[in-house]
Parts: sequence; C-alpha cells; structure tokens
Amino acid sequence: MDRLSGLHTFVRVVELGSFSAAARSLELAQPTVSKQIAALEADLQVRLLNRSSRALKMTSDGERLYARAREILNALDAIELELHGDETPTGRLRIACPLTFGHRQIMPRIGAFVARYPKVELDFLLSDGMVDPVEEGVDLSIRVGALRDSALVAKAIGASRLWLVASADYVVRHGTPTSIAALAEHPCIVYAGFARSPDWRFEGPDGPESVRARNAITVDSAIAMRFPVIDGLGVALAPSWLFSTEVEAGSVVRLLEQYTRPPMPIHALYTSRQLLPPRARAFMDFLAEELANDPHLHPVSMASAHLEQSPDAGEVAKP
Repeated sequence: MDRLSGLHTFVRVVELGSFSAAARSLELAQPTVSKQIAALEADLQVRLLNRSSRALKMTSDGERLYARAREILNALDAIELELHGDETPTGRLRIACPLTFGHRQIMPRIGAFVARYPKVELDFLLSDGMVDPVEEGVDLSIRVGALRDSALVAKAIGASRLWLVASADYVVRHGTPTSIAALAEHPCIVYAGFARSPDWRFEGPDGPESVRARNAITVDSAIAMRFPVIDGLGVALAPSWLFSTEVEAGSVVRLLEQYTRPPMPIHALYTSRQLLPPRARAFMDFLAEELANDPHLHPVSMASAHLEQSPDAGEVAKP
C-alpha cells in the first residue's frame, strides 16, 4: 500500500467519523478503506483507532499521527497551488452555505479573500435548505454536520464544537443544572437541524449519558436560537461560535462543561476533483486556513475528541 494514500484515508476516517463516510468521500468501497487502515496500522506497528459498533476513538498514537498527517497533506495542497500559481484565479465563483454559518463565519472573512484575489467575483447563496449544485450552478458548497450520501467530493476544512448554554439571568432565576438528567426539568430551545433524535447525548466523566430534551421552543434556523436564549427562555445546545461573544461578556453562561458532544465536521463540497477551477480551490484553501486559526472551528478540536459514527442518512445540522 502507498503510505501516502494510507495517511490520506486515515485522515478522512478521522475527520468524517466513520469508515462508510470516508469510503463515500474517497469513492472507494468500505472494505478497501478498512483494509487500508489495517495495513497502515500494521506498517507502523501501532493501533490508531479503537472501534466499537457505535463509535470510533483515536488512540494516543492515532492522535499524534493525525496531527502530523494533516500537516503533510496541507503542505502538499500548498505545493500544488504553488505549482499552478500561473493560473491566477479569476471569474465568477458561486458558493452555497448555511444561512447562519455564512452570516456569522464566512461573510466577515471575505474582505481578506477579495484583497488576495481581486479578480474573483463572489456570488453567495445563503440557505438552510438543501441546494442542488448542478441546478443552482454552484461551484462550491459549505456544509456543517454529517453528510448525505452523494457523488460530491468532500474536503474537511474544520469542525464546530457544541455548547450547552443559557443566559446568566435564566440561571439566576432557575438555577444551574448539576447533571445531564436535570436538564429534563428545564425548557429547551431546540434547533430543528439537530433533531434526528429527541435525546441529547453526551460523553461525561463516567461515560455516555443522555436526556430527552423538553422542547419549549423549536426553530428552523440556528441564528433564531440566539433571541430566546439571550432573553432567558431556556437552555440550548448550540455551536460555540454562536454565543462565544456573549459567553466572554458573561451575559450567557456555559452549563455542564465536563460533558461534551462530538464536534460537527465542516466540509467544502464540489462536483469533480479534476475540474475544480482555481478560484474554487483558492477559496476552499483560504477558508480552511481561516478556520484553522479560529479556536471554535479548529479541525484539531475534532480530531482530539470522541468521534461519533456519522449516520448514513441525512445531514444533521446546517447552522
């Protein structure tokens, strides 16, 4: 087995959270992916992943290899871009991305991209609905959460952490929940994009725990969670970047910080690796670079956490 291919496959399994999702992304059969990981472990004489029926978790050796492998693959991408440096990115680039993520995380960053690539014309389609890239003429799609089974090529560019939050005023009036089970007594503000299950599942000091969320308010857009949370109407499970400013200011507080959820992967999707225009690759690499410098979206935060098996059916979140 080509060791570089094995490293690439290992990184895809880690970042997508399952062998099946990695196989779809790499356009390989799932047994091939499993064999490549086994061959890499045999070649390096270490176990990289602990497997169970429900989840994957990296070993300490796996964590070290992931960090170095990601550096190697990023360096190769940069070299490829340098070799094609004469292909100055130009023309119209149509980008689809989730409404809230686009509004809060992408639009504030595009000034730096425009300064670097002034000949690229950006056209954004911000929507929480599913977008057909062919029908809509989309060059690049940004998605947050588990991916649908599709023929699109996916590149992981970051990961979004989830926090349990409530307003400081809510905590004063209703108290701070001291356990996951205690959340059942609190009104919950729920984003419908997370609703593949009514249960909120966490990894805690004593292992996995779950609670049935009592939906007081359900919204179909992640940004709509902000208003009821800030107004003190209940507890929410939300992307950390959605409330990071308020948490730093103290108007919103984190709850049960010792309990964690698997971060949601962030991907750039496109239709063909061979036909990806330089302007699309430039934006994808730019965004990956930007997210790598954001503590709420850094891909390493996902790699070092417990990895949940990506469901084969449907995206679970597009905040």
